[in-house]
Amino acid sequence: MDKSKCIDVDALVDTGATLSVLPRRIAEKLGITIIRTDKVKTGAGMINIDRGVARIFIENMETIAEVWVSDIIDRVIIGTITLESLGLKVDPRTGKLEPAPLLLYFINPREKDCMNNVKRYSHKFRGMLEPRPGFEPGTSSLPRRRPNPARLPRHQRDF
Repeated sequence: MDKSKCIDVDALVDTGATLSVLPRRIAEKLGITIIRTDKVKTGAGMINIDRGVARIFIENMETIAEVWVSDIIDRVIIGTITLESLGLKVDPRTGKLEPAPLLLYFINPREKDCMNNVKRYSHKFRGMLEPRPGFEPGTSSLPRRRPNPARLPRHQRDF
């Protein structure tokens, strides 16, 4: 990546987008190299889109992130992975960016049951360190939705 190339742009933050998106004309000005093509789901259906790597600066912070390069989308979109890697989130009340904690999960390889802990807690990566009600440790699939609390035994209900 050539650090000397930089373009100021207005961008839309889309918390429903996985990666950030650059229009092809901007990606070409920046000299972004395409590393592969992905098949992605959009509101209009499935499309093929190129993927590259860019250095992104937002609010005096920077990250190197994979981005999609689009022939269809004509504006820069900031996706969830870029936001989270910068330690940012969108305040749903104001629509403004605010700091968010960066998260790290450490697995101790000497812990006898470490892989069960990964299965048990990986779906709760955004904060809570307890299994979701209805989840059975040691199973490989997670329940699709939270069970009705009225159907749970009394000791498993959240009060």
